Amino acid sequence: MAKKKRAEDKNIEIKTTLTTVTRLMLISGLFVFLITYFIDNTVLIGHPVLSAIREAARNIGLTLFSAGLISALVEMSTITSVVQKALEKLVLGDFPFDKFSNERLAELNKQIAVQRSEKDDFKVNQLDKTIYLLEPKLLSDSVGIYYEYHKDTTIIEPDESKHMFKKWVNIEYKLINRFKQPNSIKFCISLVTNSDDMTDNDIKEYFKIENFEIFCSPDVEQNEKKLKNELVSQSLESLIQIESIEKKPHSTYKYLVKIEYPIENVATCLVKMTCSYYVPMSDPVQSFKLNHPCKEFEHIITVKNDNWEIMADAYTAFYFTDENKEYQVRQNIPNSVSIIFKNWAVTGAGYMALLENKQRKPVN
Repeated sequence: MAKKKRAEDKNIEIKTTLTTVTRLMLISGLFVFLITYFIDNTVLIGHPVLSAIREAARNIGLTLFSAGLISALVEMSTITSVVQKALEKLVLGDFPFDKFSNERLAELNKQIAVQRSEKDDFKVNQLDKTIYLLEPKLLSDSVGIYYEYHKDTTIIEPDESKHMFKKWVNIEYKLINRFKQPNSIKFCISLVTNSDDMTDNDIKEYFKIENFEIFCSPDVEQNEKKLKNELVSQSLESLIQIESIEKKPHSTYKYLVKIEYPIENVATCLVKMTCSYYVPMSDPVQSFKLNHPCKEFEHIITVKNDNWEIMADAYTAFYFTDENKEYQVRQNIPNSVSIIFKNWAVTGAGYMALLENKQRKPVN
């Protein structure tokens, strides 16, 4: 019934009025024609001139009526055709959206969304009570900064004697900033340390930047070979910022190690960074979340010790089952895992990985 109703809604009803001239032709022609029938034939006997006038009047009336009728049909057909073509042109793409305020466009968008839902009892005022309420945020992300791809290879080496994990991280991502919004390259790691009174220099021993490169362009470049290598003018160590983390219940993180490098007037930015850092074995969890939408995502985590294994789970909006091949957590061996999103992943998508010692005896 809903589809049939929508098919009927496609018929456009157009109502028009005839011009004054057309009306006069129709009315006067019909009037003259009818009068000739009310003249008594006996009156015309012996008056050939009057008979001729009656016949002439009848012909004139028929001519006026016929001309008026044809004009009316042509006029209505022309008006209908012109209006239909204008409406079709308007609906098919030449709608003057730039003439409307954002508020009015939002209202129209809701009305269109309700019609597309194909639910007869679904109303516009019910839309904001659904997940559609997030549509403005999705629109904002659509015209904002996004990752063309985001790749990360992390190698973890457990050191049982020091009760530490050493991690080597190799990151590469391509950031698209089509409208050149203010932006900066950021990399943050929350650390757990064995002491509460460590100096910045002590913490920097936990974290080392081994390579940091930025390739950029003022245009959206598809060919990465054309990107200009922007050498980081500062020393790599000076880029490291350290902040204390306010102690919270159920949280053991003490310090935030942050790298931030501003970039301006850039539409395409390719970032490559290699770093290493230590994490106590009391912090066996590794987590990651995207701070921009991403078209293609691939992170690989490997533990260089057969006594350890890693488990991971990923999350992103709309895809949460193992049946979707574009969003997968792949694991062929216990000590290596890959998290892959082959289609758009929204802001906040990510994963959590857990390291576990297979030889550790369970506590009774």
